[in-house]
Amino acid sequence: IGSVLVDALMLRNEDVPPERRSHVIAVGRNRESAEQRFPLWLDKAEFAFLAHDVGQPFDIIPRKLDYVLHAASNTHPVAYAAERAQFGQKINKFPGVYDMLSRMRAKLDASRSLLYQTSRYVDIYKALEDIQRERKLEADERAEMKTFSRLADAFTPLCKGMASEYANQNAYDAISVHGGSGFIMEYKSQRLYRDARIFSIYEGTTQLQVVAAIRYITNGTYLSIINEMLGEEVLPELVPLKEKIAGCAGILSECIAKVREAGDNEVQDFLARRLYDMTGEIVMSLLLMRDATVAPDMFLKSAKVYAAMAQETVAGKSAYILGFDKESLPAFRVVGE
Repeated sequence: IGSVLVDALMLRNEDVPPERRSHVIAVGRNRESAEQRFPLWLDKAEFAFLAHDVGQPFDIIPRKLDYVLHAASNTHPVAYAAERAQFGQKINKFPGVYDMLSRMRAKLDASRSLLYQTSRYVDIYKALEDIQRERKLEADERAEMKTFSRLADAFTPLCKGMASEYANQNAYDAISVHGGSGFIMEYKSQRLYRDARIFSIYEGTTQLQVVAAIRYITNGTYLSIINEMLGEEVLPELVPLKEKIAGCAGILSECIAKVREAGDNEVQDFLARRLYDMTGEIVMSLLLMRDATVAPDMFLKSAKVYAAMAQETVAGKSAYILGFDKESLPAFRVVGE
């Protein structure tokens, strides 16, 4: 099971205390490399579960799935659309369908990119924590552990929320590609659709992930990382897209400034999800461009599709934030009363 891109598995390790054993994860391009690389000592269950969202098979999850949901949500409709003919041609030739399929693949690839970046941050600070148990850290090591601990805390809720929402969206779109057939037991899309919903609920709903991430949005943590990533080299054909994403980062900064200037916690909480989505898609666009620069055959198409999605998201959500008037809040509070 798993994607042809990257396999990940949970490993049993008798040297790990039982209470922490379910938090040992290894990620690699196949089972052999997974067993040798990137041991992560995780103390946040939501981090383990977010990997579930992006299509990584687990051996030690109590409610084990017999296939990879996020990846399967992409794989099954692609195969179906290549076989299903309508109006004299395969349905994957229709723009409405291939637009949907390309977005599904882009969301999957972007989610994986964010997962691996988050894994890197967790791996480094946890390794330093283990070293600290054996000896006193040097000053530069303590500073490094503090930095990567903060980055891991910032990226975990961003990754869990974005990946689980995309798992839901892809499962939903998989049904759409299959049409009415998607609801019958013959196709797995109906099962994927049911299974996906829990991912954005357990170990913290998406709304709670937003609450955990918002301070890193408003204090500039994500913006500083975005600006750093904008300085990286990308493929020549991605340069125009990177410039557009740089423009999106500028718009995000403007939106954050407006929310902070309001000085109203209710306004910040009300607009937080929009800031979160904008931040997530900008970060994931840049991560996917990085991957596409290293492996264009695997990620270039997804990088182009996802960057276009991010521009669409930023344009819409920024228009809402910049045009928002807090005097309109009572209209929303009335709902449900």
